[in-house]
Amino acid sequence: MDVRSSIVVLGWGSLLAQPSLREDAPLVTVGVRPGLSDEGGSWLADGPSPARGQWRSDFRATLDNALAPGMPGRDIAKLLAPEPDDYFVLKPKHSAFYGSALELLLSYLGAELIVIAGFAGDICVRFTAQDAFLRDIEIVVASDAVASERAKSNRSALEFMRTQLHASLQRTSAINFTALRHARGSVA
Repeated sequence: MDVRSSIVVLGWGSLLAQPSLREDAPLVTVGVRPGLSDEGGSWLADGPSPARGQWRSDFRATLDNALAPGMPGRDIAKLLAPEPDDYFVLKPKHSAFYGSALELLLSYLGAELIVIAGFAGDICVRFTAQDAFLRDIEIVVASDAVASERAKSNRSALEFMRTQLHASLQRTSAINFTALRHARGSVA
């Protein structure tokens, strides 16, 4: 696959498990840097739970720890683990753009549109979509691959992204990467 693409999938790729996904768009997995997020993220920490604010930037070590036998959330981590050739970005706060290399990576990939999936729709997904909007990046939200702790909050976040950020809300089964690419005038 040519790395430059006008479309990039952002989030946990297995949430967008279309058979042709890997051929259609680069995948950027976004993870929280444990110890730097408000939530702490200690279940993903590499080694003992880090002190609040302690830097953890080794994605593979973080993932290996999450996949260790007996770790809470191990089954979910196995489902969401990126493939070896996927890109990944660790983020310290709610938006995938804030304090990360995402903007540089999207520029390198030539991204003009991102497809977002993930948790929490009313916080991390929304903040990431807002930051993409501020950067004039077109947004598609995989509406059935976004979740929040409360269904009402998730619905409100999706509606906000649709009305205020001009995001296109689409079910994962309806996302047509070829059509999106053609609509952008880019045929890769």
